Amino acid sequence: MVWRLEDALSGVDSFSGGARFWSWGKDELNMLAISCYVAGIQPSIPARRFDNAVKLLVAAGMPIEDLAKTPSNKLADYYGVDHPPLRGHDGLDDALSISYTLQHLMRIGKLQPEVFDRT
Repeated sequence: MVWRLEDALSGVDSFSGGARFWSWGKDELNMLAISCYVAGIQPSIPARRFDNAVKLLVAAGMPIEDLAKTPSNKLADYYGVDHPPLRGHDGLDDALSISYTLQHLMRIGKLQPEVFDRT
């Protein structure tokens, strides 16, 4: 199935229920803005709803030098989180690694829920 960009963004926006989107980097520039520019459309999701999960890892105490050399698909490994095998540069697996890591950090008390709102 091929989706028009407008429809895909609308579906993602609807699914998110207005929540913030977290990525490992600046995906509002890479994914949203550039894709919309190329397609000649206005972004339907405001850039302010995107944020960089690196901020969350900094808040949890991950050293900056480790952040710089740890790709998203290796975050769970960095923290010793047990997980199924993950492929690098695979959108779903990269997102799972970030998710497993954030859940782990919340479970062990290194990341508090309010950090998601104040970054």
